[in-house]
Amino acid sequence: MDNAPVMQNDLPFYRIKPEEWSGGNPQISGIFEKDVNVYVNAIDFYDANGVNHQDHAVIGPDRNQEGFFRAGGARAAGWMNKTPEKWVSDIGPYYMGHASNWPINGRLSQGPSLYGWDGNTPPTTREFLYYSLNNPLGSHDAENPANPLWNELSHAAVGFIHGDD
Repeated sequence: MDNAPVMQNDLPFYRIKPEEWSGGNPQISGIFEKDVNVYVNAIDFYDANGVNHQDHAVIGPDRNQEGFFRAGGARAAGWMNKTPEKWVSDIGPYYMGHASNWPINGRLSQGPSLYGWDGNTPPTTREFLYYSLNNPLGSHDAENPANPLWNELSHAAVGFIHGDD
């Protein structure tokens, strides 16, 4: 292992200030660099009451954090990316989303979600795709064995839009 290559960080480390967080135990669930800022999505690991409504922070080039804002709640507090040019007029310049990756399914999408994001601070988002508990993408129960496409054990770490076709 003495000859293993060492990768240098492209970005410096940033401290996410938990005192700015209204939830109980923030978990970083998405990071995105845009212009000179780093955007961070976070989720309260176990928010049984569903009261955590601050999920999006912005860190400027001086490493100062601009609060935590609501950007769609837990359903949108995951991946972030630039929208392919073909879809910008429909979705917006950026998008974010999440899935049922954490406890308390009722606050999350039961399949990947999609939110258009204006890229501003505070963020403005628009919901395009969300699977409720009453209308999940797939199921996993006694009558319906695990759906091969999506079930409550599925996990999505990133969402992408293929926009060139």
